[in-house]
Amino acid sequence: MNADLTIKIDHDIKEDVLKFLKAHQLHSVILVADQKTYQALGLMVEKELLNNQIGVKTILLQGDEIHPDEETITQVLLPVEPDDKIFLAVGSGTITDVVRFVSYRTKMNFISLPTAPSMDGYTANGSSLTISRLKQTVYSRPPAAIFAGLDTLSKAPDSMIASGFGDMLGKFTALPEWHIANLLVGEAYDPVVARRVKNAADNSAQAIKILHTDKTGSVRMLIETLIETGLCMLDFGNTRPASGAEHSVSHYWEYKALKHNLPGVFHGTKVGIATVLTARLYQHLRQLNRQQATALIRSAEPLSVDVEMDLIRKGYDEIGGQVIGVQANYLEMVRSGLPEMQEKIIAHWDDILENASEVPEPEELEKLLHLAGGPVSPAEINLTEEDVRQAMNYGFYIRSRFSLFSLLKIMGVNPMKWLKS
Repeated sequence: MNADLTIKIDHDIKEDVLKFLKAHQLHSVILVADQKTYQALGLMVEKELLNNQIGVKTILLQGDEIHPDEETITQVLLPVEPDDKIFLAVGSGTITDVVRFVSYRTKMNFISLPTAPSMDGYTANGSSLTISRLKQTVYSRPPAAIFAGLDTLSKAPDSMIASGFGDMLGKFTALPEWHIANLLVGEAYDPVVARRVKNAADNSAQAIKILHTDKTGSVRMLIETLIETGLCMLDFGNTRPASGAEHSVSHYWEYKALKHNLPGVFHGTKVGIATVLTARLYQHLRQLNRQQATALIRSAEPLSVDVEMDLIRKGYDEIGGQVIGVQANYLEMVRSGLPEMQEKIIAHWDDILENASEVPEPEELEKLLHLAGGPVSPAEINLTEEDVRQAMNYGFYIRSRFSLFSLLKIMGVNPMKWLKS
């Protein structure tokens, strides 16, 4: 846990914000919101602070759909003056990511005021930004405080609440992948952090089951699990404890949507759907015994650096060069370390199966997503079979981590064939 981070979950948090500012002798703030989050919470907080002689400079982000990109960063950065001290980020993922980044670059603090329990990044020290149309995590500043108001969170659109549950369900596939990457490529792994994330995921699944009988109680449990997962990422130092193949699929869909100017879909919504797809792959994986896995690996077509780079360019077009740079370690493994990696996979097959067995059945995840009110299939968010195929083939290149898709590629497995069988 981060001892310096103040966290308060209550029904009405206006007084909590005021007390925090006074305790730290902060006499003015920059409040950042969009039109919706300003009406949901920002206006009430603004009035409370002004009534108590706290100066408020309000930045209302412009546009029907706010993206964490260069344009939005500029909207937040330009009004900052040298004597400004602290931001209030009133919103969910995009606003928090942008304010977190600007606060770090301006050496200011910020307070997070969530308006929806829609994602797990409120406590993070990295911002998920889209720079030159490439989704990337940029080192930023965690908040000085989080004040989560249940009255506001419970009134969030049902689709945003479902998005938060989708993001949490993604931990069920991210955690086994993290451990497998530790076994095969020596990625840093913390079993204590992993256990905390697993407990949070389990609690979120329980929260889904009471959503329709005790919405406020369910939302409280959800925001607690989202914040705890964020703290785990903060304590570990990056997003690995909570992000795996399911997130790479989601990020690729987001990249394509931005490229073609398509309407956005909430991050957690895409993660939830991708989690079901990923769980189906794990379902097939754990049906292979060591002999069958060895046979697949021995018969797999050799990987080629040139072919891999061509695939990256095909999947990412004009930003392919940037993505090739991200994949330097993977490409080096393909160039000179592939036989050694194949032998490692065979040697660790029982461990891989043990981790794969921790992933819930896809039908169970579908049922939970349905209870949460979220879509469970790509078609429900207007994604085609080709969109799925591209995400399966190209999505994992977006990050430098060893993923489930890395494993399947080395084994010679076509993910789409498994999904269709």
